[in-house]
Amino acid sequence: MTKYGLHLALALPALMACDHWAIEADLRWGRDRRPLRYALRGPLPGHFLDGNAAPDREHPANDLPDEVAALLQNLAALPGPWRPAPSHAILDLPGVVQCVPDLEFVHQQTGQTVCLEVLGFWSRDAVWKRIELARKGLPEAVLFAVSKHLRVSEATLDEKLPAALYVYARVMNAHAVLQRVQEVAARADAPT
Repeated sequence: MTKYGLHLALALPALMACDHWAIEADLRWGRDRRPLRYALRGPLPGHFLDGNAAPDREHPANDLPDEVAALLQNLAALPGPWRPAPSHAILDLPGVVQCVPDLEFVHQQTGQTVCLEVLGFWSRDAVWKRIELARKGLPEAVLFAVSKHLRVSEATLDEKLPAALYVYARVMNAHAVLQRVQEVAARADAPT
């Protein structure tokens, strides 16, 4: 729980803002690492545990992790037809895994969308699950941003897929992300 506890806490208000939701987690609790299953379903009375109002829909970037919010701000300052915004999509390939992107880029002239999921400090296993998702035919165009400490090569995904990996050192570079978004968009448009 230590590794993902903060991320779970940050995600919970967004989940609870939905009409119906469920979350389950298998944990190892305490010093003796006893197996524990955590499950919560909603809506809850009052909609939030602490009684506060729902997250501010006028400023959805407030719900993003700091590194993603900083990237969004830097991307918004770049010229061009791609408009980045926080994503509310859930990408699903039945029987494989679900993907919840952090951002989505919409091309202002064509309406084409490319999603971005930041896997910066996740496990290598999570990255390989996303790679499997792309290889098995996820229909949406998606870019996965991965911290270099996870030791995954950008060349891992076939250039014919409408998906790509962006490996970054410390901070995501807005220009590099936008370039890869354009590459993924071109892949998605290419005839198969």
